[in-house]
Amino acid sequence: MCGNCVDDNHDGLVDWEDPQCCAQPMALAVDRVRLRPPPAPVHGDRLRLQAIYSEVTPALFDPLKQDTSLQLSDASGPLFCTTIPAGRFRRTQRLVFAFTEPAARYAGGLEGGEFRINRRGNLLFRARGRGVDLRPVVGGSVRVTLRVGSACARTTMALRTSRKGLAFP
Repeated sequence: MCGNCVDDNHDGLVDWEDPQCCAQPMALAVDRVRLRPPPAPVHGDRLRLQAIYSEVTPALFDPLKQDTSLQLSDASGPLFCTTIPAGRFRRTQRLVFAFTEPAARYAGGLEGGEFRINRRGNLLFRARGRGVDLRPVVGGSVRVTLRVGSACARTTMALRTSRKGLAFP
């Protein structure tokens, strides 16, 4: 079953990381990630992500009509998994689709985010959240999977320790 944030077939891959849910993933180019998992000394757990979802906007891309999922996993399994319903997105500018969550109650702790099409045609994605339910990261590597409708993109990256938590680059 895809979309329930559980490894139903016990292969170590959850939902959109699994080839059974996403057979042909695109490459996700992450610009920045900042995670502040517990024990977070100030202001609780945080998540910030900035990535290029696609070099070219997919033909059927429409977050206003298709749900969006964001997953982060490490060697021990899921760190974060949420789906933002299509109805939470709105068009704020001609080439910007954004969501904001009052009290971050609908998107697993994400306060907001957006898809933005830049001048080069790249499809950018940003998300942020405070009070996101994260657990400590096992190992230094994190898989990020982003899905809109049936199209998904993923990558794996090594995080480094920074003054504000774990970061990439």
